[in-house]
Amino acid sequence: MKSKTIFIKSIISSIFSILLMGNSFSQISILNGDFESGTDSTTTNWSTYIGSARTNSFSNSGNYSMLCHNWYSYAEGHCVNGNAQTPNFQWLKDGGTPFVQKPDYIEGYYKYDTTNTVSNNDSAVVEIYFKKYNNSLQTYDTVAFGVKHLPATDSAQGFVNFQVPISDLMPGINPDSIVIRLSSSINGMCDASMECLDFYVDDLLAGFPLGIKSPIFTNNASIWPNPVENNLNILLNQNNKALASVMDMHGKEILSKIIGSEHKLDLSCLKSGKYIINLKGDALNQTHKFIKK
Repeated sequence: MKSKTIFIKSIISSIFSILLMGNSFSQISILNGDFESGTDSTTTNWSTYIGSARTNSFSNSGNYSMLCHNWYSYAEGHCVNGNAQTPNFQWLKDGGTPFVQKPDYIEGYYKYDTTNTVSNNDSAVVEIYFKKYNNSLQTYDTVAFGVKHLPATDSAQGFVNFQVPISDLMPGINPDSIVIRLSSSINGMCDASMECLDFYVDDLLAGFPLGIKSPIFTNNASIWPNPVENNLNILLNQNNKALASVMDMHGKEILSKIIGSEHKLDLSCLKSGKYIINLKGDALNQTHKFIKK
């Protein structure tokens, strides 16, 4: 049994590695969208600029989120996925990670913290661009995009869900990459003081119609298939056991079960629709969405 477990984990690890390499036939998830992978303030698959950094001050799930804040009240804090490096920081040209489908929307969770500021907490923006390299022109075309200004929140709410609807600019043409830009301010200003708001983002996901298959692979757990018909396979890569909790989209718990390192979770009792699964164990606390056929 132990050798079988090692063999299965090896296969899953190989699949996970292929996805991280940006396999052009399979990449339909946002790389490191939960910001858990990185070292201290440096985030894997993300480029940070003035006023942005990976942080463990707050998180929607796991231990980390991305922080953006204005710098001395005049420079907006922003970051972009991919390898868009300073000093030029040509984020739309150089940024982005592999992505090969146009989703209906990009969603995530955000939080404003104005505890130590005098700023209004309603100025952050999320921009999404889907690019396709144009060989004849040797440049990138924007094949789809979306922009969302995130409204004010009450600090007591914690993290709040947001969705950025995606507009299809070139129907029938799929992208090869996605660029996500998180900005702390619409115009680069917050107020005349030196104290500016802190804007946190976590758990970025792509929303697809029913029928799009998007298995979930992370360093700590693997979950498939997605969508699922009856049995959801769960493989814990670094834990012997965990508490698996399934909730509806309002956060109401439907079922909860202690699982081992390999488990088939019977979901035949669920109606068709979208659900949330949380896996919690030693050094493990992950939340993912899945679809029940």
